[in-house]
Amino acid sequence: MPIRISVEVYCPYCGCINKYYFVVDSHYIPKQIVYCDVEQGGCDRDFVIDPHLQINLYADVYKIEKYRKEV
Repeated sequence: MPIRISVEVYCPYCGCINKYYFVVDSHYIPKQIVYCDVEQGGCDRDFVIDPHLQINLYADVYKIEKYRKEV
């Protein structure tokens, strides 16, 4: 099931923060050539992003305690 997510990256030339959206439909996410958005105050230069998807999976743990009814 493909998901659409975004990533915020800094331009390596001017430091402007750019937001890019992409669709993840497999474990492999290819590198992409993107540009620094001049309308957001960027420098309009091309650079490469290599997005990585990281999933942190954790579980809560609970004791099972036996309830004893006293006779």
